[in-house]
Parts: sequence; C-alpha cells; structure tokens
Amino acid sequence: MKRSLLILAALVGLSSGAQAQTRPLPQGEIRSNGDITFGNALKLGRREGNKTTITPDTLQILGPSGADKKLRVGGSGDLETLSENGRVLSTLSESGGMRIGPPDISWMEAWQPGFTDRGQGGASRLTIVSPNGRYAISTALRTSDNTSTDQLNNVTVNATCVNDNTVRDHRVWCRYSHGIITPDAKFEGHINDENSIANFGPAIASDPYNLNPLKQSSGLRIDSGVGDGVDYPIPGVGNRRPNTASAAATIMSNGAKFFAGLQIGAGALDTSLTGGIGRAIQMPTFAALTWQHQTGLTNTDWRLYSAAVSTGGPFMMEGLGQVRIGPPAANKVTIEGGGDTSTIATTGGDLILSSATGNVRVPGKLIVTGQLWTSYSPAMTANSGSTATITGGGQYEIEGKTLRIAAQGNISLAAGGTPGREIMIGLPPGVIIRDSCNGTGREHSKTGLGLTAYAYNGETALRLLDVLNNSVVQDGASFSLSATCQIN
Repeated sequence: MKRSLLILAALVGLSSGAQAQTRPLPQGEIRSNGDITFGNALKLGRREGNKTTITPDTLQILGPSGADKKLRVGGSGDLETLSENGRVLSTLSESGGMRIGPPDISWMEAWQPGFTDRGQGGASRLTIVSPNGRYAISTALRTSDNTSTDQLNNVTVNATCVNDNTVRDHRVWCRYSHGIITPDAKFEGHINDENSIANFGPAIASDPYNLNPLKQSSGLRIDSGVGDGVDYPIPGVGNRRPNTASAAATIMSNGAKFFAGLQIGAGALDTSLTGGIGRAIQMPTFAALTWQHQTGLTNTDWRLYSAAVSTGGPFMMEGLGQVRIGPPAANKVTIEGGGDTSTIATTGGDLILSSATGNVRVPGKLIVTGQLWTSYSPAMTANSGSTATITGGGQYEIEGKTLRIAAQGNISLAAGGTPGREIMIGLPPGVIIRDSCNGTGREHSKTGLGLTAYAYNGETALRLLDVLNNSVVQDGASFSLSATCQIN
C-alpha cells in the first residue's frame, strides 16, 4: 500500500506544474479513520473497505510534453473543464449539466430563450455545441455489432418522455427542432428535418391492411399507443388502454405560413404495381378527406371517401359542395350536390355526354326542365316565281339525330301578285334531312284547311302545301306547323 501511495504522490507531483521550490512529502499512510494522507501536507481522499475515493480540492491533468491538453477538476464554478490549446472543449458543473463545445454559448439563449437559462430550473443536462459550425452530434449503429443470439431491438437514438407531473400542467415536447434563417444568411438550402432511407434489400409494398409485411421498409412511422398490446403497464397504476390522440401530424401557422402543406416530388412514387398511377395517399375505406369552415367535429362541410366493402364499391362525396373541372379562366364543368338534387353543368358552351358505343342510358325517367326549344328565324319563301312576302319564326330542339321543329308564318300578296306553289321553310343552320320527313299544320285565317309539311333526303328546308295539294299562298293567310325529322 505504501508503494502505491508513493507512486500516486509522484503522479500528483508531476501534474502540479512549476513549483516555487522543491519540497519533500512525508511518508504516505492510511489513517484509522480511512483518510489517505501524506502527513498533514496533503490529503488525497478516503479508503473504505475495498473502495478508494480521491477527493482533491483541485486536480489538473496535463497532456504530454509539447501539447496543451488539460483536464481540471475542482475549483469554483465548473467541476470539470477539458481544454485544448486554450480552447475549452467541454465543461461539467453541478448547476448547468455537461456542455461539450466552446465556453460561450450565449447566442443559443438569444435564438432560443430559456434553453440555457439556469434561472429557469437549470440548463440542459447535456449541451453539445459545434465548435466549427458543422456537425454537432453524430450517432451510429451497426447491427453486425449485436452478437446476441436473441432477436433484439436495435435503436440508434431513443427519446423517452414521461408526462406524469400531477402538480403543474407543464408544456411538454418529447423532441423539438428549432431552426432559424437570419435575414442576411447566405445559404443554398435549409431543411429542418430530413429522413433518408436507402433500401438495397427486397422492395416490399405495404397497404393499410398489412402495414408490417415481412422485410417492410418505411421512411417514417407515427404510432398511437406504445407496446405490442392494447394495454400498457403504468407503474403504480396498472394496465391501461391508451386514449385516442388528437392528431398524427399537424401543420400550423406559428406566426408564419407555408407555400404548401405537403409536397410529393415528381417520380417519387412507384407505379409498377398500380397501373401506372402512384399511391400518393393510401387509406382504408371510411377514411375521408374532410373540409370544414369552423371548429368542431360536427361542423364538417364536405367529405371525400370510399364506402366500398368490396371491389367496385361506391365513391362518396358527402355534404353540400361543388366540384369544378377546368382552369379558372376557362369554361368549367361543375358537379354540385346537396338537398334532394345534384347538378352537372357547364359555365359556358355545351355539355356533351358520350360513350364508346355512342349510347347514353338513363335507367329511370329522364325529366327535362328549363328552356327546351331554341328559337330561330327560318327563311320563308314561296317558290315557282311567287311574289308573296312571308314573315314568321320557328323553334327547334335536337336530340341525337332527331329534329323536332315548329314554325308560324303570315303571308302578304299584293293585288295581281303571283301566288306560286309550295312555301319553303328553312331548317336550323347546319341541319340536313336524312331519308325523308313529314309534318302537319293548319291555315288559320283563310281556308282553315290542314297542311302537309315534307322534305326529301339531303334537303335543308321543309315544303308546305294544304291537304288538297294546293298552294297556301293567299294575301292575309296565316299558318302553323310542326314536324319530326331524322337528320344527318
């Protein structure tokens, strides 16, 4: 034991630095009370059983000759300081925990008030500050270093946060990232959190009903509840089943805004298993995209979801809402639902329903409302040299290849004028008769006879005679007719 003390005395002497004069130490001894001393000149610590505790007032360990690496323990303020070439690498104190990095980290307090303030119950127990502005913390794990024969969990970084204070309702974060971009900063890009995964193993797809296929790989997973079972043992309480959490992820304004809430890069999604379309959001049935204009779960304005119980089930758009298809400045197709009716309409131009077969089927009754007829001004003339003047108007509608037309006219014929034979009534623009067409009418002011309207294949006007095959042209005569024709 005395030999060991002599060696320790020699080490202490080497680490004491330059002395004013050389002074011999008394012989070392362990006293009956356990003190390890060199007489009354130097007390090193205590010996209790097989345990030795060294308790110097200040212990300073220097690096090899020519180097400037120091470890100082004791003194006022920090309990331990490790420095190199005059630069403090780390400190350890009772009040402020351990700090690795430069001694002055007041800039952290400037950007994140309260983080290093010892007056708020003590600073972080471990503070790591990069001395060169590059990497501050690096952690690594290699599963080949785990030589256990049992299947174990391998976790590179673990953060455990137990919110169990029953006296004070603190604000609690299990993990927090604090990013600042100064107005004059020069940088190429800033990412607060990035999660990268490189899978050189098998490419295994998962789905909402099979989240853990063998050898699955996920970039990020958010769970509600912990452990393998639904019940979790709480010390001093017993097994409890977790309640529903508020949200898996929240995007919010904390004094500023985002240009986008969620972005999926071009080419980021595999399409080989889904017919060329990537699965941007993959959900089970009865999980909805929900819109609402005010707080409260019962104030849902609109929901978009699938209620399928098998392949080909319904796709639901629930609530009062409107879907617009088309750019803002162009004509749009709108689909609007609510109440007892739904509407499909255009804001300009025609609405065309088409199919590969050319057929559009309506299983129930087709009820047509609104303006059914289109008015037009047909050309009305009496052929074969007539000098009569005929004025009037017409209306029509076209359904598929069927034309329905109605016309009314008044005839003026000056004294000695030539009556001619048929009255020619022009069809709507672009309409050409297919095969033949027949219609009926009546003269109202002169003869009261019925009228016959007809046209032949390729013609663009109806011919009008009375039922006796005579001309209708008389001064003061008036007529009306209607016809249904097949058109090209």
